[in-house]
Amino acid sequence: MNAKKIADEILEICSLPSCHSDFQIKNFIIGKESSKIGKLWQCIREIQSRSESLANLAIDADELEDNIKLAELDVEEQLSKDMSSETSTIELARQEIQIRKKQRALEKLHKTKKLLENQKANVEHELSVFIETFESLGGIPEFKEYNQESAQLEYWNGKFETEFLISHFIGQPLSAEFIKTCLATPIKSKIYENIKNHLDLINEKLLNSR
Repeated sequence: MNAKKIADEILEICSLPSCHSDFQIKNFIIGKESSKIGKLWQCIREIQSRSESLANLAIDADELEDNIKLAELDVEEQLSKDMSSETSTIELARQEIQIRKKQRALEKLHKTKKLLENQKANVEHELSVFIETFESLGGIPEFKEYNQESAQLEYWNGKFETEFLISHFIGQPLSAEFIKTCLATPIKSKIYENIKNHLDLINEKLLNSR
């Protein structure tokens, strides 16, 4: 048995979808966000992206159906050509080749259709997982407009707080740019207070060391 046949047998039993796993979606695409609003916004981005993909796939499917119908007509037309007893051997051979070529073209279109259907199923599955995750986070009632100040404060506070804790955990000094960015947030923010306390502590150590 050649390698292609072995591969076909393997793939008939063992297959992997060309999409993200539910685990990956929940833990790495959404879960990596540092705040609830960040998770909700990321869900919306992913839902929007896949909704647009499904709309484009629907157009591709319609286009493909028309191409399949045209290819079927091409095969029928080629098969219906009148070959009289006086037709030369060369013409008969050419006719047979043309039929095979058009049949292969039709077969390719049917394979493309199957791939398109699989792609659509994968996108639909991912979309359902993102919708489910969005709903588990509270859904529309918990959503906040992107430019709402309290939402932005929650989002950036979460991101900066995570970076601050990671740097502290691994003993890496905070960059000057990160500190300046944190201090640019409103004074009422948690990260502003953390950075201010951090700087006060450093200043106190410097004073005590003199």
